[in-house]
Amino acid sequence: MTQPTRSLYAKRYLLETELGAGGMGVVFRALDRLTGQTVALKQVIQRAADQIEDDLNERNDRRVALAREFQTLASLRHPHIISVLDYGFDDFGQPFFTMPLLANADDLLAAGQHQPVPERIRLIVQTLQALAYLHRRGILHRDLKPANVLVVQKNVHLLDFGLAQDRDAQSQPAGTLAYMAPELFGRGKVTEASDLYAVGIMTYELLVGRHPYDLSNPLFIFQQLEEGTVDFEPLRHLIPHQADADPPTTILPDTTRADKREVMQLDLVAESDSAPDMPAFPPVIEPPPPTTTEHPLTAIVQKMMSRNPAQRYQDAQSIIPALCEAAHVPVPEETIAIRESFLQAARLVGRDAEMKSLLHGLEKAIGWESSGILIGGESGVGKSRLMDELRIRALVNGALVVVGQAIGAGSSPYQVWREPLRRLILGARLDEVDAGVLKAVVSDIDLLLSKTVAPAAALTGETAQARLTAIVGQMIKQQDQTVVILLEDLHWAGSESLALTNSLLTIPDLPLLMVGSYRDDDLPDLPSQLPALQLMKLARLPQQDIRQLSESMLGEAGRKPQIVGLLQRETEGNVYFLVEIVRALAEEAGELSKVGTMELPDTVVAGGIQRIVQRRLSRVPAEYHPLLKLAAIAGRELDLKLLAQISNVSPLAQSIGTGVGGEGHSPLSTQWGGVGGGDVLNLDHWLTTCAYAAVLEVNAGAWRFAHDKLREGVLSGLTPDELKSLHRTIAASLETIYADVPEYSARLAYHWGQVGDPKKEALYAELAGDHALNTSAYRDALTYLEKAMALAQQHTTDFAQQARLKYRLGRAYVHLNDHEQAETLYKEALALARRYNEPETAANALRGLGVVAW
Repeated sequence: MTQPTRSLYAKRYLLETELGAGGMGVVFRALDRLTGQTVALKQVIQRAADQIEDDLNERNDRRVALAREFQTLASLRHPHIISVLDYGFDDFGQPFFTMPLLANADDLLAAGQHQPVPERIRLIVQTLQALAYLHRRGILHRDLKPANVLVVQKNVHLLDFGLAQDRDAQSQPAGTLAYMAPELFGRGKVTEASDLYAVGIMTYELLVGRHPYDLSNPLFIFQQLEEGTVDFEPLRHLIPHQADADPPTTILPDTTRADKREVMQLDLVAESDSAPDMPAFPPVIEPPPPTTTEHPLTAIVQKMMSRNPAQRYQDAQSIIPALCEAAHVPVPEETIAIRESFLQAARLVGRDAEMKSLLHGLEKAIGWESSGILIGGESGVGKSRLMDELRIRALVNGALVVVGQAIGAGSSPYQVWREPLRRLILGARLDEVDAGVLKAVVSDIDLLLSKTVAPAAALTGETAQARLTAIVGQMIKQQDQTVVILLEDLHWAGSESLALTNSLLTIPDLPLLMVGSYRDDDLPDLPSQLPALQLMKLARLPQQDIRQLSESMLGEAGRKPQIVGLLQRETEGNVYFLVEIVRALAEEAGELSKVGTMELPDTVVAGGIQRIVQRRLSRVPAEYHPLLKLAAIAGRELDLKLLAQISNVSPLAQSIGTGVGGEGHSPLSTQWGGVGGGDVLNLDHWLTTCAYAAVLEVNAGAWRFAHDKLREGVLSGLTPDELKSLHRTIAASLETIYADVPEYSARLAYHWGQVGDPKKEALYAELAGDHALNTSAYRDALTYLEKAMALAQQHTTDFAQQARLKYRLGRAYVHLNDHEQAETLYKEALALARRYNEPETAANALRGLGVVAW
């Protein structure tokens, strides 16, 4: 490990120390300035050919494939697979991704040392479970070795998968020499079988206590592989009644054992032009695996390590029951939804014209000409999928992509802009005044800039909006790269957010592409409020596109007229409905591959899409529904800090998933307090289980409901009493975490209002009104302050509060140029303040009257 460097990377990460390096990249311990998490950041080394490739299109295609692979990796959720938190390309076009750090991790061999055979078998089984999941998602690892199998508290975490490698592509040898399958030395293609060979080597090494080959010289390995001389005798002595004995730690003499550092140095650069020449082995003719009766472990490991890939196990899952039976270990239950890899990765179809328009906007932004596009369509028509594809293309072209998500009830001013602004702040050069202006919108700017920021002097009306627009525009220019801003669900955004969206596009010479989405059936007149954005209306898919989408999920069977006709009839081309119908068919058939041969019903699910949504939700175990209900109440995007607070624990820096070697805590080893009844709930498992059921997903680094219809489905089944109780839990937890954070005042007012607590609702409505005034969101300020006033007059006798509220309402009306109403409110505030001895409010009201008179 190197000494701390503290260098800034991609304007977001502070690289602290190098954790390790190999043929496929370098891993650093890094601080994520945006989240405050300490993460592992991996810089992926691209093959040399990519650096000098003359065919720009080919190079770009590979980068697109790599970006899609990153997106796939970011969507993986498995107890034994590392989670990808963020990914992208740095200023030099080099790909990178980040992962959580693992606490006190040992590699596979160190973790298995001195463990009984059944425990070592469990570690191998966990590795195979992870590998089976990867293979089902179309991902080959390509570099399996003990250092890439980390163990924390007996839980395996697989990391460092191969990236963007086509299964059918011929390539140079890739991986670590000591664990490479023989066929790879003859420039054979990497397959599932070559991954399984590496697991066989590790299984032998873990059980016997040494590598099956002499690693003192690479040429010895080639010779041993060619001769097929492996001593399996030690395995035959691992008989059942000796299962609890410690494994031998040394069998080969010291002269033939390879130092750990030497094994590390046997890494080969993936697809590197500098890879050494290696002997190509002749075609392997091997007798069938032996049928020994001494111990079944021998036959299993021999089959895994067969020189002929055709004689190995062909999938990881099939090895698990054999190993478990041999070691008298129970076969673990599997809850992985295999079909999800095909359903969730269905390719984008029927949107060629729309994608062309979006890419044209990206080209304009690259040329410092701003443009905006507003994507409208009904729920489920494919707006988010189209924006996901744009995100990939923009990343590949070196753009900074930031995402904002509007929420419904309880939204604060500029809420949809908060996360985009936080990311832009990291790459901007702000003076004290600009930072002070932004503090009204981004309250944690002190943490982002690592310094105290004083609020800026307030301006009024359009002047305040113009100042904020100018600052945001300048920040975009200071990123030194094209900026793509994606704003989802703008039908829920406030007028002040829409105004900022419009005004930014009037700034000349801005390298910006702004893309928003909205439900046109919820707010059909939104385009009139966003005239600077070109409307792009998404229609449902026609039959020919339904056929293409069906084929991408079901293979050739998806083109059958009966299947296409059923999908057309049941969904009328709505993409979300279509995927759900295929999901339902697969559940009926047992697996996706059988859908094409099953007898198709006249209708898939009686009751339409609502019934389908409930079927999907029923795949989540009953014990996980209480937290799912709370998450649905809180909003589409999950606040992991809130869910952790509800579970009465501390969040692990929101690193829900697995991590890679470092200090801290292991999320998987942490038990989370239960929701009601005191049951133990593991939040990590809850997230993973809900993701397997396709109810939750990770999007742009944040957990959320996979579709808002799923969230609506959870809410639709709640009784009034349940709703009130759940809102109370959310409100109390938000109050504990965010009581002093202005952006959460509106949300707190909403939840306490749903509870029926007028005193607390009035308190937070007043604070939300203050926040709206401070952010120049004057119409929002009127809404919150009038609500607070009505509650105060109806439920309290706090006339001092009423005086304050009337003064603040007067301020809002001044900014909205309604001086007559402002004067009336200032006079009422002054009268109340004098009557109830509130000198500060009286002085403020007098100043307000002076402003109106002037």
